[in-house]
Amino acid sequence: MRPAFLLIVLVLGASALAWGVWPGQGEARQARDQNPVATRPLPYGLNVNLRGARFVARGTVPDEAVLSALAAEGVSGPRVLAGPPAPDWGTAALAGVAGLRQLTVGQFELRDRVLSFLGTARTPVEAEALRRAVLAALPVGYEARFTLAVQDDLTPPAYQIAYAVETGVTLSGKLPVGIGGGDVARALGIADLDDGSETALEGAPGLLSPALGALRDWLPRAETLEIRVDPGATSVTLGLGRGWDLEAARQTLALAVPGLTLSVEEVLARGSRRVRALGGGQDILSAGYWLPDPGIEPSAGACRAAGEAALPGAMSDPAGTNALAGALRPCLAAGYRVTVAGDPALARALGERLPGLAITGQPGQGAPALVWSQP
Repeated sequence: MRPAFLLIVLVLGASALAWGVWPGQGEARQARDQNPVATRPLPYGLNVNLRGARFVARGTVPDEAVLSALAAEGVSGPRVLAGPPAPDWGTAALAGVAGLRQLTVGQFELRDRVLSFLGTARTPVEAEALRRAVLAALPVGYEARFTLAVQDDLTPPAYQIAYAVETGVTLSGKLPVGIGGGDVARALGIADLDDGSETALEGAPGLLSPALGALRDWLPRAETLEIRVDPGATSVTLGLGRGWDLEAARQTLALAVPGLTLSVEEVLARGSRRVRALGGGQDILSAGYWLPDPGIEPSAGACRAAGEAALPGAMSDPAGTNALAGALRPCLAAGYRVTVAGDPALARALGERLPGLAITGQPGQGAPALVWSQP
């Protein structure tokens, strides 16, 4: 769990376990009804924070004996306040210290006869141990309240990965023991991701789903991608742009990772221009296809270099064809003409993406080539 989450727990009290007033409250009421003096509010207040391995405290206590008992537990900072006797108040304060040791981060406050905890335990086991220890040590007439979160709720790991071209990769859920967001990013072949995940603390060291490695090469081609890894099952929804054979893509992935619950769907393009979150760069919408903007000033040398760099990928899949069309677009818009020698089908695919621009195909043998004519 990230430090930011722990801070939120302390500041906002957003707890995974509900606020509760636990047994002992009834005993407190009974004692006060029988002894009116016991109902008189006590003026003392103690706040103790757990900071790493040490305590930070402030407030007031009834007498020097309580002050010495707290100091023996490593709690310093409070001062003695002259007031009515409170023979059990020190016992309640020490119960607070004992409970606080069960937390990874947190605090307690003892005010009047109410002992309140706010913090985070490692697991529900430690949270329950805190409750039991405090309630066993709490004097009659005192109440205990708990607002606790846990770092690991001991449920099995289950995590989700979501991707979209303009927002990048987002990770959420619970990762296996020993696995972090950086491991997920490396498995997908990316530098960074928006990591909102937690990592299991208990159990055997885990492994990432093999689906991540299989989808690594699809990420730059995808419009959207959703991966959900649950105990014993992985589901994937892959969104591709116009021009893809969706069934062929589905079969390719199914062979790469058997047992996937897999869906491949077309994502319709909307807008006119977008910025890619992974790697930067912009795409321009043309005839329903997103074409990468090469960002070049058209010239004979620049157009030839951009076209030759993109040509090999254009024969592999629709994303490569889009990249070549994007490289040609500013040159053809400036009046250049291009002939795709040796691959009329590629010329037709480029013409579909760049309607109205000067692209022709020419049959031939050997590897396809681009032949330019200047305006």
